[in-house]
Amino acid sequence: MNITFEALRAGALEIIEKPRGVGHKDYETVRGRLIRAVKAMSEVKVVRRMTEARLRRPSRLPKAVLKGREAGRLILIGSSTGGPAALEKILTRLPAQFPAPVLVVQHIAPGFVSGLAEWLNQGAQLNVKVAEAGEKPAAGTVLFAPDGFHTVIDSAGRVSLDDGPAERGHKPAIDRLFATAARAWGARCVGVLLTGMGTDGVMGLGEIKRAGGSALAQDEGSAVIYGMPREAVAAGVVDKEMAVEALPAEIISLTG
Repeated sequence: MNITFEALRAGALEIIEKPRGVGHKDYETVRGRLIRAVKAMSEVKVVRRMTEARLRRPSRLPKAVLKGREAGRLILIGSSTGGPAALEKILTRLPAQFPAPVLVVQHIAPGFVSGLAEWLNQGAQLNVKVAEAGEKPAAGTVLFAPDGFHTVIDSAGRVSLDDGPAERGHKPAIDRLFATAARAWGARCVGVLLTGMGTDGVMGLGEIKRAGGSALAQDEGSAVIYGMPREAVAAGVVDKEMAVEALPAEIISLTG
């Protein structure tokens, strides 16, 4: 599993599970994912080769210890194709004493989200893990939406896992997390929409903006696929659009 994520650091853009045989019950589902991935790759710009320094594995860092501290803001991130590399650039630059919880929906092949969280946890100063039902978002913790469930924030501000139908082909859906968080946390939300194809997250980012929260998007120059951010900008629901390298500083400033 670790080899898969090291490939992402080296420049791989997508994770696709090994195809099953034509007679397998999941054949059509996997086939559909493969076709969507190939279509997404057709939009990708030529990627510059990473330097050896950037490819080196990060050392394990001391983790945040913020138990019992009340979080003033809630950071919500949605990403798809190209997202793991963008998430690494953001999460590894947030300090150990970062005062807000972070919740993430990453569109990824089934079976890989736990490995992604573990991989990011190796280089981040925050605690990165997969969200559990009933968990309360805590400062210094990054929670990833698990496979096969919409991750939502209930009226008590806790994580709830919804086994309802996929939305726009996605389960978990970015829109569900963003919209329910906007209702529960209101103006304290900071929504961030990263690289990816489609429109998932656009409606939810609009809900955050209308609730008085902050809405950020990755810019075209740094996005592997500018689809989701572009749709959000076109819909008028983005406060600021910027390079992925600039997003950590902006997120930190909004929590200060």
